Amino acid sequence: MAEQEHELIRNLRRVSREEGRYPFQAYAFLWQALEKAHQLLGERRHVTGPELLEGVRAAALDLFGPLTLMVFGAWNVTETDDFGRMVFHLVKHGLMGKTDDDRLEDFSTVYDLHEAFDPQGILDDTKVSICEGAERFALTGVPLGARGEVEAT
Repeated sequence: MAEQEHELIRNLRRVSREEGRYPFQAYAFLWQALEKAHQLLGERRHVTGPELLEGVRAAALDLFGPLTLMVFGAWNVTETDDFGRMVFHLVKHGLMGKTDDDRLEDFSTVYDLHEAFDPQGILDDTKVSICEGAERFALTGVPLGARGEVEAT
């Protein structure tokens, strides 16, 4: 792993410890969602709150499938506003930037997590197995413990 990636991980862990509300894994996922948002937009540029949340939706379905609500619940993420709070934590710590037009309210109730990530709907739409979603989670680079559990922060 490159030194730059190690530094990002250290910084995300520090933000998680200092802010206290969300675990490291949630911030690491948000970083992946930002990359997904850039892919969806077809360019690297500043993204708006709703654009980032589309990246969250796509990344979550790719990585976690029908397990998304369970994963988000374990991270204390219950609404799109939680991703906004994480973004503003990262801005506060100098890990993300914002424009003068960016507001926490941009993330407010953009979509309902329970509707967007309804496990039955996901299974009906994609025929993804729950085990496949778990395997994807394990492959995301999130540090796992000796028995495969997510490392505690």
